[in-house]
Amino acid sequence: IIQVFQRPRIQRDLKLTVDPTPIGDGVIIQGGTDPGVSVSVNDLEIPVNADGTFSKIVLFSDVGTQSVQVRAFDDEGNEKIWRKSFQSVAY
Repeated sequence: IIQVFQRPRIQRDLKLTVDPTPIGDGVIIQGGTDPGVSVSVNDLEIPVNADGTFSKIVLFSDVGTQSVQVRAFDDEGNEKIWRKSFQSVAY
């Protein structure tokens, strides 16, 4: 019988700071997390700098209320989520 060694999952409270700047047809998302952590904006993974900082411009395709979700996650299954709604005024 072969036993697979499974290391215990490391649980940690991930850091996630988000500073949104609304623009007419979208929002500029800037923020930071722990180094080595992955980040997605509206389910699309974005690059994270070595120091944990990131930025992304999100453009809205419709007028009205638009939701933005930023998720920081690691290989251990830990995650932290930030959500906010914005009013799109373009078009």
